[in-house]
Amino acid sequence: MTKETQWQTNDTLSFPIGTAADGRNITADFLHVPHLLVAGVAGTGKSVFLHALVCSLVRDHSPEEVRFVLVDPKQVEFGAYEALPHLIGPIVKDTAQAEAAYRWAVLETERRSKVIADAGCSDIDEFNARKPSMNLPRVVIVCDEYVDLLLERGETIQPTILRLAAEGGAAGIHLVMATSRPCGSGNFSDVILDAIPGHMVFNLIMGGDWRRMLGEVVCEARDMVKRRGDGIWQDPAGERLFVHGPYFPTSDVERIVAEAAEKYPGTSEEGPWKGIKSTAPAFEAGRPGSMEDIEALYAQAKQAVRESGLAAAHLLQRRLGVSHSDALWLLALLEARRVIGPERGKAPRDILREEEPM
Repeated sequence: MTKETQWQTNDTLSFPIGTAADGRNITADFLHVPHLLVAGVAGTGKSVFLHALVCSLVRDHSPEEVRFVLVDPKQVEFGAYEALPHLIGPIVKDTAQAEAAYRWAVLETERRSKVIADAGCSDIDEFNARKPSMNLPRVVIVCDEYVDLLLERGETIQPTILRLAAEGGAAGIHLVMATSRPCGSGNFSDVILDAIPGHMVFNLIMGGDWRRMLGEVVCEARDMVKRRGDGIWQDPAGERLFVHGPYFPTSDVERIVAEAAEKYPGTSEEGPWKGIKSTAPAFEAGRPGSMEDIEALYAQAKQAVRESGLAAAHLLQRRLGVSHSDALWLLALLEARRVIGPERGKAPRDILREEEPM
């Protein structure tokens, strides 16, 4: 999940995590960490971490390989990227645009999933290897202070984010969600938090915020994170590592964006989400739209696989009356919450006895 490397690397979708206590430079990549949650109060290194992530990908990859959607509801974080040729559309600066952008990402996930399946492939990497002329670039959606979106549009945007967290990774759509208030009003439900497997945690004020991000290792984590840039990295396997986050000054951001603009001229004038109504359904007909309904459907799916001893799409379709794609979506959530084990080819998935904390 996480490895030692030098910062200067062009490994597929690698980004810097920080420097470990023994001096090792640690990176992760979106192949093994499909989605990422970043938490930290102002001045702790959260924003610098986001810049390091974006700029490392821009430096190492062309727009044909990686594209970005930058969501900046406070309109203060991503101004330096206005001329970035890797952008799919303009920087998203209000909640209505943000909801439309996330809904576009759901539609793009569906389109890509069909293209990949029709080609007889299991994921975007296999597809791009077999169909280089039809290359699908990775799309990284970076949102600063997601709680601001949830406060205004939580009932409609949370199900959309949940769908992307469950299905987007295989289609090459990746989420990076940043916040200073993990326990703030309108925060993510537990099921969404579990569906975003990578957690980078800088200093937080409230003990509840620490527990929400890292479970019950609160005292140990709070004692270790003292300086600006100190943080705890938790990978999808639940392994934790103390790191000092990468330092990335504004001058480097400006330089990398300018170099990219010169090397890859031209950007989209408007985002493909323009015209997508914020009231458009995020899910297929019949799928619940509110977080309460989604949690209820999840509980039914968990009960069904435990009672039957079988974790299969056809079982959920028959028991719950959902479509095949919705059944796959539920299986992804059950795996994320460790109710069931991962796919094992033709062998059945394991049914785990108890849910384990991430």
